[in-house]
Amino acid sequence: MPVRWNSTYLMLQNCLEYDTTITYFYNMKLTETGQLSPKLLSTDDWYVAQIFVQFLKIFYNATVTLSGVYYPTFSQAIHQIVEMSELLNSYGEDEHLGAAIVVMETKLKKYWANIPLLYALSAIIDPRVKLSGLEVLLEFIGINLSIDYSEQITDIRTKLFEIFHIYETRFDNIDIPQSTRPETEPKQTSWSLLKRRKKDKSASTSSVQRSSSSSCTELIRYLEAQFDAVEDKEEFDLLLWWKTYTYRYPVLSHLARVLVIPVSTVSSEQAFSTSGRIIEPRRSCLSPEMVEVLTCLRDWEHAKKRLQNLTVDKELNLNFDNLYIDDPSGSGQGQN
Repeated sequence: MPVRWNSTYLMLQNCLEYDTTITYFYNMKLTETGQLSPKLLSTDDWYVAQIFVQFLKIFYNATVTLSGVYYPTFSQAIHQIVEMSELLNSYGEDEHLGAAIVVMETKLKKYWANIPLLYALSAIIDPRVKLSGLEVLLEFIGINLSIDYSEQITDIRTKLFEIFHIYETRFDNIDIPQSTRPETEPKQTSWSLLKRRKKDKSASTSSVQRSSSSSCTELIRYLEAQFDAVEDKEEFDLLLWWKTYTYRYPVLSHLARVLVIPVSTVSSEQAFSTSGRIIEPRRSCLSPEMVEVLTCLRDWEHAKKRLQNLTVDKELNLNFDNLYIDDPSGSGQGQN
């Protein structure tokens, strides 16, 4: 299906492990039936399939990452755009994908020539990125897609201080205790792009931040501070970090709550897509109310087990694993 590229990725990824067997079976069938008009499978075909799998992997990973429900996803959006822009740039001259890349770059520019403010704020609220890191990421995307983000960066900086001032006015009665924890140089992280260039960017933005607002001392302190970073970004709990540092940044911690907004509705859509498996020939007379009840119950059970973010139906996979071709009962006991 042209619109189910993620299924195509998973299918090809598994087929690559059995390329020899599939090639033999497919070519043998064409030879036996005399239908030689279709092209026989060759190593060149599998080479193209391998390139296609490598290409789709970035998009599949982005889909899985941004469809999560147990961690903030808005702060991950900019990073995924960086990965996709770099991928398209690197495959632009590929003989197999070059034509498709042109169309994909056009669509990527259409949607991301203007970065949503919420995406930018979520990236800034990440202490590993902040404003200086966001400038680095947008500059990198701009180079790959030939987009000038300089005006947007200036606008984002202005909006950041304006929004913080609103929060500061609302929570101005909060006492800010003095920090006793030392602020040290960040450790190396897997975000090599930020590690290489954020340090150079931070010096140039500090003076601009000071001149932007004389009252936003908490925001300036946060933007200029250096924190101990977690080397493995997947183990870094952003919400826990802000809960820990609420005493130091009480106003910003309220702004950080926008991070809990999911960037994607995929998980919610998956919950309701199960209705297609609920309504089957043996349950064809269920009322709409009963279908709604069963759908909600299934989603609530998954919520208790923290399984709402699964993109693969493990129950369906288990049934296939226990299925033998020569056993019509599907009990898993093959016949000799």
